[in-house]
Amino acid sequence: MNSITAQIARLPLMISALVLVSSAALVAHPLLYTNFTHSMPTGVYLACNRAARVGDIVAFPSALVPHYRFHLPEYLLKRFAYGQGTRVRIDAAGVQVAGTVVAPRIVALGLAFQGPIPAGESLVLGENARSFDSRYFGFVPQKQLRPVTPLVIWSTR
Repeated sequence: MNSITAQIARLPLMISALVLVSSAALVAHPLLYTNFTHSMPTGVYLACNRAARVGDIVAFPSALVPHYRFHLPEYLLKRFAYGQGTRVRIDAAGVQVAGTVVAPRIVALGLAFQGPIPAGESLVLGENARSFDSRYFGFVPQKQLRPVTPLVIWSTR
Protein backbone atom coordinates (compact mmCIF):
# COMPACT_ATOMS: atom_id res chain seq x y z
CA MET A 1 0.00 0.00 0.00
CA ASN A 2 1.55 3.34 -0.99
CA SER A 3 1.63 6.29 1.41
CA ILE A 4 -1.31 8.16 -0.21
CA THR A 5 -3.51 5.07 -0.07
CA ALA A 6 -2.48 4.50 3.55
CA GLN A 7 -3.38 8.10 4.47
CA ILE A 8 -6.79 7.79 2.78
CA ALA A 9 -7.39 4.50 4.61
CA ARG A 10 -6.78 6.29 7.95
CA LEU A 11 -9.25 9.11 7.18
CA PRO A 12 -12.34 7.34 8.63
CA LEU A 13 -10.43 6.69 11.87
CA MET A 14 -9.35 10.33 12.13
CA ILE A 15 -12.88 11.60 11.43
CA SER A 16 -14.30 9.16 14.01
CA ALA A 17 -11.72 10.35 16.55
CA LEU A 18 -12.68 13.99 15.99
CA VAL A 19 -16.38 13.18 16.45
CA LEU A 20 -15.62 11.27 19.64
CA VAL A 21 -13.43 14.10 20.93
CA SER A 22 -16.22 16.62 20.46
CA SER A 23 -18.66 14.33 22.29
CA ALA A 24 -16.12 13.39 25.02
CA ALA A 25 -16.68 16.72 26.75
CA LEU A 26 -20.24 15.59 27.52
CA VAL A 27 -19.25 12.62 29.68
CA ALA A 28 -17.82 12.69 33.20
CA HIS A 29 -14.78 10.50 32.37
CA PRO A 30 -13.90 10.91 28.73
CA LEU A 31 -12.28 8.16 26.76
CA LEU A 32 -10.46 10.67 24.59
CA TYR A 33 -8.38 13.65 25.61
CA THR A 34 -7.03 16.39 23.39
CA ASN A 35 -3.84 18.33 23.88
CA PHE A 36 -3.24 21.72 22.30
CA THR A 37 -0.61 22.91 24.79
CA HIS A 38 3.18 22.83 24.42
CA SER A 39 3.60 20.30 27.26
CA MET A 40 3.03 17.20 25.16
CA PRO A 41 2.64 16.46 21.43
CA THR A 42 -0.49 18.03 19.95
CA GLY A 43 -3.20 15.50 19.21
CA VAL A 44 -5.82 13.11 20.51
CA TYR A 45 -5.08 10.61 23.28
CA LEU A 46 -7.04 7.46 24.18
CA ALA A 47 -7.59 6.59 27.86
CA CYS A 48 -6.19 3.27 29.10
CA ASN A 49 -8.17 1.09 31.49
CA ARG A 50 -5.53 0.52 34.17
CA ALA A 51 -3.72 2.30 36.97
CA ALA A 52 -1.05 4.85 36.07
CA ARG A 53 2.60 3.77 36.22
CA VAL A 54 5.78 5.84 36.26
CA GLY A 55 6.65 6.72 32.66
CA ASP A 56 3.04 6.86 31.44
CA ILE A 57 1.52 9.86 29.72
CA VAL A 58 -1.38 10.78 32.01
CA ALA A 59 -4.41 13.06 32.05
CA PHE A 60 -5.78 14.67 35.21
CA PRO A 61 -8.23 17.48 36.03
CA SER A 62 -6.58 20.91 36.00
CA ALA A 63 -8.81 21.85 38.96
CA LEU A 64 -6.38 19.85 41.16
CA VAL A 65 -3.56 22.38 40.70
CA PRO A 66 -3.10 26.09 41.44
CA HIS A 67 -3.66 28.11 38.26
CA TYR A 68 -1.71 31.27 39.08
CA ARG A 69 -4.35 33.09 36.97
CA PHE A 70 -3.42 31.06 33.89
CA HIS A 71 -6.24 29.80 31.71
CA LEU A 72 -5.91 26.02 31.71
CA PRO A 73 -7.83 23.39 29.77
CA GLU A 74 -10.17 21.13 31.75
CA TYR A 75 -7.58 18.33 31.75
CA LEU A 76 -3.79 18.48 31.67
CA LEU A 77 -1.60 15.90 29.96
CA LYS A 78 1.87 15.24 31.38
CA ARG A 79 4.27 12.38 31.94
CA PHE A 80 4.12 10.54 35.30
CA ALA A 81 7.80 11.10 36.11
CA TYR A 82 8.24 10.05 39.76
CA GLY A 83 6.12 8.35 42.40
CA GLN A 84 5.91 8.12 46.16
CA GLY A 85 9.13 7.68 48.08
CA THR A 86 11.41 9.25 45.45
CA ARG A 87 13.53 11.93 47.12
CA VAL A 88 13.14 15.21 45.27
CA ARG A 89 13.96 18.84 45.73
CA ILE A 90 11.78 21.51 44.12
CA ASP A 91 13.18 25.03 44.35
CA ALA A 92 14.13 28.05 42.23
CA ALA A 93 16.45 25.82 40.18
CA GLY A 94 13.61 23.41 39.29
CA VAL A 95 13.13 19.73 40.11
CA GLN A 96 16.18 17.83 41.32
CA VAL A 97 16.44 14.07 41.81
CA ALA A 98 19.61 12.64 43.37
CA GLY A 99 21.23 16.07 43.10
CA THR A 100 20.65 16.37 39.33
CA VAL A 101 18.26 18.97 37.87
CA VAL A 102 15.79 16.94 35.79
CA ALA A 103 13.52 19.89 34.95
CA PRO A 104 14.85 23.46 35.33
CA ARG A 105 12.42 26.16 36.43
CA ILE A 106 11.87 28.80 33.73
CA VAL A 107 9.51 31.16 35.59
CA ALA A 108 9.98 32.39 39.16
CA LEU A 109 6.77 31.02 40.67
CA GLY A 110 5.72 27.85 42.37
CA LEU A 111 6.49 26.04 45.56
CA ALA A 112 9.51 24.71 47.41
CA PHE A 113 9.81 21.13 48.67
CA GLN A 114 12.57 18.80 49.79
CA GLY A 115 12.16 15.17 50.78
CA PRO A 116 10.47 12.00 49.60
CA ILE A 117 7.31 12.30 47.50
CA PRO A 118 4.46 11.60 49.95
CA ALA A 119 2.44 8.37 49.78
CA GLY A 120 -0.25 8.48 47.11
CA GLU A 121 1.28 11.50 45.36
CA SER A 122 3.04 11.83 42.01
CA LEU A 123 5.33 14.27 40.27
CA VAL A 124 4.34 15.01 36.67
CA LEU A 125 6.42 16.74 33.99
CA GLY A 126 5.70 17.91 30.45
CA GLU A 127 8.00 17.01 27.58
CA ASN A 128 8.66 20.68 26.79
CA ALA A 129 11.05 22.77 28.92
CA ARG A 130 8.34 25.48 29.19
CA SER A 131 5.65 23.08 30.44
CA PHE A 132 3.39 24.09 33.34
CA ASP A 133 3.96 21.05 35.55
CA SER A 134 5.04 19.89 39.04
CA ARG A 135 7.90 22.42 39.03
CA TYR A 136 5.20 25.02 39.57
CA PHE A 137 2.15 23.31 41.09
CA GLY A 138 3.67 20.44 43.08
CA PHE A 139 2.35 16.91 43.41
CA VAL A 140 -0.84 15.41 41.98
CA PRO A 141 -2.73 12.57 43.72
CA GLN A 142 -1.75 9.38 41.90
CA LYS A 143 -5.34 8.10 42.02
CA GLN A 144 -6.35 11.11 39.85
CA LEU A 145 -3.91 10.19 37.06
CA ARG A 146 -5.48 8.46 34.08
CA PRO A 147 -2.98 6.84 31.69
CA VAL A 148 -3.48 7.72 28.03
CA THR A 149 -1.86 6.67 24.78
CA PRO A 150 -1.52 8.78 21.64
CA LEU A 151 -4.25 8.03 19.09
CA VAL A 152 -3.65 10.75 16.49
CA ILE A 153 -0.69 13.11 16.82
CA TRP A 154 -0.20 15.92 14.32
CA SER A 155 2.55 18.00 15.88
CA THR A 156 5.41 17.24 18.23
CA ARG A 157 6.45 20.95 18.36
